Amino acid sequence: MAEIPIDGIDVAEKPVIKQPEIIFNAVDTNIERQKLRRSLEKRGITLPETHEFSQLIKKVSEKLGVPPGTEFIIQDSEEVDAFFHPKFKTIVFSRGFCRFLLERNLPLTEDHIAAVLSHEIEHAEVLGDEYVSKVESSFIERLKGFQHHAEEYRADAQGMERLARGGYNPKAMIEMLKALPLTTGRYDLGHPEQIDRIRKLEDRLADDEHPLPNTTKERTPLDADLLKWLAGDSSFYNNTEELIHKTPEQLQANLLTTTSQTEFWTVFEVQQHIERVGLAKEIIAQNRTAVSRLCQKLMIL
Repeated sequence: MAEIPIDGIDVAEKPVIKQPEIIFNAVDTNIERQKLRRSLEKRGITLPETHEFSQLIKKVSEKLGVPPGTEFIIQDSEEVDAFFHPKFKTIVFSRGFCRFLLERNLPLTEDHIAAVLSHEIEHAEVLGDEYVSKVESSFIERLKGFQHHAEEYRADAQGMERLARGGYNPKAMIEMLKALPLTTGRYDLGHPEQIDRIRKLEDRLADDEHPLPNTTKERTPLDADLLKWLAGDSSFYNNTEELIHKTPEQLQANLLTTTSQTEFWTVFEVQQHIERVGLAKEIIAQNRTAVSRLCQKLMIL
């Protein structure tokens, strides 16, 4: 029988990875979770499950294994978002996080995206209903939650092991963290200093008694078009100004003749934007008097 390491995880024997019950960008009847969605939609567009980026996240998550009932919200947003919200059992991941890593000169691969997700999935495994009720019921527990450095170290270490078990190179976790500013965590009660997180992972990687698999495996490259989209470096993606001035009929014609997913979703997003603007104009036209009074009131204030 293989020796079990101190942390209780035997990486030599591959455990059965749970078949995840992954919910992507679902229509939700939970009022509290709807509030989270609305707040996120102010920062960017929630991508449907059919989007290439959502499909990538789903594929990676299935390899890593996800706690049942975990929901994902994938956003086309410039916000640098990657977090797990324990109250809503939701992992939020944005294009902006990937773009940020690319701007920090990380040669982004599927392994690096998997590294981010494995850390958040580890939080999803541990920070459940009991944690939420504790934090909500006590101010002291809330403070402890903000200072939960041990949980971040645990999510890093076991996330790296999850990464390796999922068939990815565990070194991608360290590479991803090194791409983030080294001052990250210095003034943040919820996260330890970046350099400490990196050192602990390097020590774990150097543990010859409990070696991690896949440390010499080549990183899995991303699709070239998706990589351009993540970087916001697509000629079509950057050409939305021209699209905005097209008629609905012209946009529909554009949509039917798109030749790539990037082009399709860009046109689709512009269509949605124009429809929302049109709806806002209708509401204002119908309530012009009310809007006028509100403006006067604001000027008085």
